[in-house]
Amino acid sequence: MILEDSVVLITGASAGIGAAITRQVAQAGGQLVLTGRRQSKLEGLVSSCGLAEHHVLILAGDIREQTFCQQLIDATVEKYGRVDVVINNAGLGHFGLLKDLHPDDFRQIWETNVYGLAWLSQAAAKQMLIQTTEAHTQRRGQIINVSSIVEDRPLVNQGAYTASKAAVNGYSRALRMELAEDDITVSILYPGLTATEFHTARLGSSPKNPNRSSGIPAEKVAEQVVKAIQWQKQEIYVTWYDWFFVQANRHFPALTDYVFRHVANGK
Repeated sequence: MILEDSVVLITGASAGIGAAITRQVAQAGGQLVLTGRRQSKLEGLVSSCGLAEHHVLILAGDIREQTFCQQLIDATVEKYGRVDVVINNAGLGHFGLLKDLHPDDFRQIWETNVYGLAWLSQAAAKQMLIQTTEAHTQRRGQIINVSSIVEDRPLVNQGAYTASKAAVNGYSRALRMELAEDDITVSILYPGLTATEFHTARLGSSPKNPNRSSGIPAEKVAEQVVKAIQWQKQEIYVTWYDWFFVQANRHFPALTDYVFRHVANGK
């Protein structure tokens, strides 16, 4: 897919990975639809990118609401006539043991990370299917769902977040099979530790021994997203060691369990 003039909708665009993806898509000449809960942050991002009004649409809101997800797609089609790429980036983290998990926290995580992603993916898929049946507007469609490498390698104190990302992966792979014959790609992005505000904004308790590593820059994650759009990649790892991390767990689960238990306990 050529990014120039492609219509790209990004959730959680106000900061972190979403903001980095926005900047790179803007550089490539894409037409953007940005959503998040902070209108002022979205406006500041648009201003910093120097985007012209006809190249961007801002709609602040809560993707946990199914009606809002449909409004996003409807507004996108009204402005641009189509939607080419949807990037489900909005997410909510949690730190704490599962035995102490508050039901309200778990509900918020699930509604944001799973329900919101599912509602928007569903609305986007229906619109993309309409587009692919009309010869004069036929284009490839793509839905990119942001997961995490912890889905495959759960960490102590991140069980609630891990469970939500496991659901994201299952949903995404099922949707991929359903849409494969309709020329719509469903991709999964597996970022590792990334230098964003995500970890400070998560629910639950504060870690006693916070990870000293700030993670990789969000721009590096965004670069892989752009490549995934250009080449229609289905499974996206940001670094080689993220991929290695997952493979090591699959082949040596007992060993990785042991290592990460001791890391979490500071041993």
